[in-house]
Amino acid sequence: MVYTLLKANVFKSYETTQGANVNVIAGPPGMEDITIDAATGYAYVSSHDRRNFQSRGDIYLYDINASGNKFINLTADFPKQDFRPHGISLFAENDSTKFLFVISHRSDGQSIERFKIEGTSLKHLDTFKSTEFVSPNDIHAVSPTEFYLTNDHNDAKGFIRTAKDFLKIGTGNVVYFDGNSGKTVVTGIPYANGIHTSKDGRKLFVASTNVNKVLVYNIKADNTLREETVFDTGVGVDNIELDETGNLYIGCHPQLLKFLGYSKDSTKLSPTVILKLTYNKTEKTFAQETVYTDDGSKLSGGSVAAPYIQPNGKQAILVGSVFERKILVVK
Repeated sequence: MVYTLLKANVFKSYETTQGANVNVIAGPPGMEDITIDAATGYAYVSSHDRRNFQSRGDIYLYDINASGNKFINLTADFPKQDFRPHGISLFAENDSTKFLFVISHRSDGQSIERFKIEGTSLKHLDTFKSTEFVSPNDIHAVSPTEFYLTNDHNDAKGFIRTAKDFLKIGTGNVVYFDGNSGKTVVTGIPYANGIHTSKDGRKLFVASTNVNKVLVYNIKADNTLREETVFDTGVGVDNIELDETGNLYIGCHPQLLKFLGYSKDSTKLSPTVILKLTYNKTEKTFAQETVYTDDGSKLSGGSVAAPYIQPNGKQAILVGSVFERKILVVK
């Protein structure tokens, strides 16, 4: 019990970073994952009203360099009414051929929807399914048809699964999909969440939310994984995005019990912490920096921090949330 409370940081307090240049942008509900195409300045946003799970979600485009703060619905004409997007991943084959992979929690089972990016629109290409897709949370594409994804659990929702989470028993895993079929390549991860490769494609970073850790794996020639190191961040890590030099930016839930309360009651606040992690390959560890902290008053339940370079050459971050109808632009 004490270990669980300490890991959940219930005895700590988090205040909003003073003097931060923050804009609040209203938008669709539950913008849980965001990824940015640095070449075009387009941010792709996964949106779903998770408090009304049976509702349909959509993928939106947000132009980080345009005025007006508009979100363009890219999947309004996508025919599947049970489209419920979660984690997303952008893969660029070259400057003109790019794909967006989207986890969807469909009524008939979990799927990965693959779209081709055509200017400011999406063309649906494929639906990938596998018995290995049990409870997919996040995805990272490594080719036009291949990807890794995390299952945050390998069993169905219920008391037993909740008890395992409380006891920090790892039931999450990582799946590799080769374009035709999936296979589990790592097991036993407590709430496997955000996932991303390094810039050189040789390492895979996986967020383990319940135990506040980032796991680092070497990607072998057969696409299986060998654990290299485990790093304790001290906060509940969620989605992982990289800046142009390869630093990890992670949206975090520093008080997981408060996040659980907020998930059931929108009037409660759940703090957000944005981390920047710089990996030292020689020492096999990270240098950790807290970039921004929010007590939950501007944005509760922050889940993703997507960095980008502004036209003035300075860095900014788009921060999304599991439930909110807004994002933050932190400059």
